[in-house]
Amino acid sequence: MAETSGFTAQEIKEKFAAEYAAVDRSRGAAVPEEYNQSSVRYATLANLPHDRSTVTALAKVKASIQRGPRRVTRAALPHRSSFIHEAGYDNGRLEISFKANPTTVYAYRDVPSSVWDRMQEGSAGSTFAREVRGNSDYQYDSAEEAEADAYTVRCSSCGQFAARTGHSCPQRVERERLENETGVATIDIDESARVNPDAVNEPEADDEDEDELPSVKVSDISATEDAPEVEEAPYVAP
Repeated sequence: MAETSGFTAQEIKEKFAAEYAAVDRSRGAAVPEEYNQSSVRYATLANLPHDRSTVTALAKVKASIQRGPRRVTRAALPHRSSFIHEAGYDNGRLEISFKANPTTVYAYRDVPSSVWDRMQEGSAGSTFAREVRGNSDYQYDSAEEAEADAYTVRCSSCGQFAARTGHSCPQRVERERLENETGVATIDIDESARVNPDAVNEPEADDEDEDELPSVKVSDISATEDAPEVEEAPYVAP
């Protein structure tokens, strides 16, 4: 969750602890609206307990994290290509589809801007085949990682939406300048995240939480078969 949100892992933990402590666990308390079948399934997929407090806190943290617009806008290249349908680029991320199957999109990470420039100048197909296709340095580890990197995320320091990497945060730049000048490190503290750590370990008020929703069956996710046009498995963008 931290990698796709723009928040650090510690910030996510603090947000979760605060939301967990705020759940009313008294006997007879109303079931929170966040505690539903969808949120239980999400907690199960994350290998977390699906008691009322954990599920509710996780759902609230997830809802509070904003995801920005998609990073890449795909379009036809300036020079006609015999087999590339559309392509787009943003800060290292290359998305490309082929005329043989234009609805399937392949995504690559950490692609140098110089490669994208050459693709736009002409011979896009040969440039892609020579420099990108089959290069493990540019491949995502999974379709889930490719999907997460498709969107801008909120910078936890300045609040701007940007790519997960390569963002020049003005607040961080200023903080680093002050640290270099003074030799004193500065940190951001979210006062709302201050909670009693013992509260997180409080027991549930009763044992009824586990029975309020039916058990969730998690289906296996089938792997995507490699397409014949390229060697990498496709990332299907919405």
